[in-house]
Amino acid sequence: MWDESDENEKVSCPFCDSEENCPHLLAVSDGSSLVGGFACDHEASFYSRVYDAFQKRLAEGDTDQEWSLYELDLLWESIREEKPGVFESGDADLSSGLMSDLLFVVLDVAGGSEYQGNAISQSGGNSESATRLMYAEDPAATCVNALTILDEYLAEKVPPKKRKKKS
Repeated sequence: MWDESDENEKVSCPFCDSEENCPHLLAVSDGSSLVGGFACDHEASFYSRVYDAFQKRLAEGDTDQEWSLYELDLLWESIREEKPGVFESGDADLSSGLMSDLLFVVLDVAGGSEYQGNAISQSGGNSESATRLMYAEDPAATCVNALTILDEYLAEKVPPKKRKKKS
């Protein structure tokens, strides 16, 4: 991977300076889902927590209740408004750029360090794609911390605001 601003500059780990996959690589996202890093192997734990919390809120009739974390609220709104009935049918698909954004925010709060440049990766043939990268000194501990933080965000209740209706 390299930085888009300088194709000769390889992206390196802030902890060990490796330009390859290293033990500090916490998360790699292609913009829609995690595609690498320690958190990728544990992505299902994040998804199941969000899915269960969304289902619980729907079962309790709290559909107008907002979430305290902006990215969580965006994901909730996109699913609730664009895919009504999806949780009741069991077909909820949380794999979206919004879920990826939520994971990066929670991993950041938990102690992850996101690469601040414009990382580009080569994928198949001559195809290039923008990539988000996050590192952590201890990815396992950061993931455990991130899951705890996510649970806290999912448990918080925020009074609903008046939402604008789509026309």
